[in-house]
Amino acid sequence: MNLSERAAARCEALRAALAERALDAAAIGPGPLAQWLLDGPLDWRGAPDLQPPDRLWLLPANGPLAAFGSAEADAPAPRSDELRARLPRPRRLAVAGFPSATSLSGLRAAWPDADWTAGDDLADRLRAVKEPDEIAGLRRVAELTDECLLSVARELRPGLTMRDVELEIEFRGRRLGAEAVSFPPFCGFVHPSFGPSEGITNVPGDWPLGPGTAVCFDVGFVANGWCSDWGRSVHLGPAPAGTRDAYRALCESVAEAVAEIRPGDTRACDLYPMIERGLDRRGFGDDLRRRLGDSRVVGHSIGVEVHERPWLGPSSEEPLIPGMVLAIEPKLWRPGEYYLRLEEIVHVGETAAECLTRFPHELFEL
Repeated sequence: MNLSERAAARCEALRAALAERALDAAAIGPGPLAQWLLDGPLDWRGAPDLQPPDRLWLLPANGPLAAFGSAEADAPAPRSDELRARLPRPRRLAVAGFPSATSLSGLRAAWPDADWTAGDDLADRLRAVKEPDEIAGLRRVAELTDECLLSVARELRPGLTMRDVELEIEFRGRRLGAEAVSFPPFCGFVHPSFGPSEGITNVPGDWPLGPGTAVCFDVGFVANGWCSDWGRSVHLGPAPAGTRDAYRALCESVAEAVAEIRPGDTRACDLYPMIERGLDRRGFGDDLRRRLGDSRVVGHSIGVEVHERPWLGPSSEEPLIPGMVLAIEPKLWRPGEYYLRLEEIVHVGETAAECLTRFPHELFEL
């Protein structure tokens, strides 16, 4: 295969990861690992009937990357004799991505006695650090998401249902250039007239939006292979003082935490206590703990997948180093009053961190 310089370097790094796990090779179907490895967007999120179902890449621990099948949707599945010619007698193999059932059958037929293991996480540590052009791609999709939701929020009006708003979000995002959503858009309503509920929203799905409603968004798009994960809240009409103060406390606490990130010293597990301290000082820490419970996870890395490692929770002690891009997403929940979201996409730079999402915090009461 003709590989770019960066793709060749990534193959070499992935071979080292295979060696660490005593694996003889990785069989990689279309998916996020292949997109990262080959250094270019691959259309693996689309409808199955539009995708090349039997595209497969084989990376031996000691050998060049080999491609089987073609970019055509009717490409034949890799034959077992072709696979064996590349890798005669492997003992332990990893499989990653979304290979078709036909490809998996070919792999089993080629090496019936091999020990197979999941390999989607082989490059997690490598994928966590982005190159400058990759950060630029994440910046662009963050800007697209900001632009989409700014127009949607400014045009919220009484009578719309949650589903109406979700459909409008996806329509506008795609018109702005998104080729996909990284997850289905979510718009939730909370209105005090319905009282407390067990769920984060307390209105029926077909309830028409009315004044006095707290509205939350959780939205992600894909542009040129890069994902966004975005959250904000607004309020239709003047908000009760407690709701307004809670959202201000959430915005200020996240902004403080981002400003406190020290690349190389701050760890992924430090983000929750940093945000929690800010909310406790402002009187809203219980609302954070009520929503997150014992998980205490306030986000994750983001890139060619919407959820990448490290997760920003107590079990992740990895340092936040330059080149990482994070989605930081604490939530405040007071049943029957509000469910407030704020999710910023944050780039960890050489000396400090910056938000790639720029939707104005002051746009709250509509």
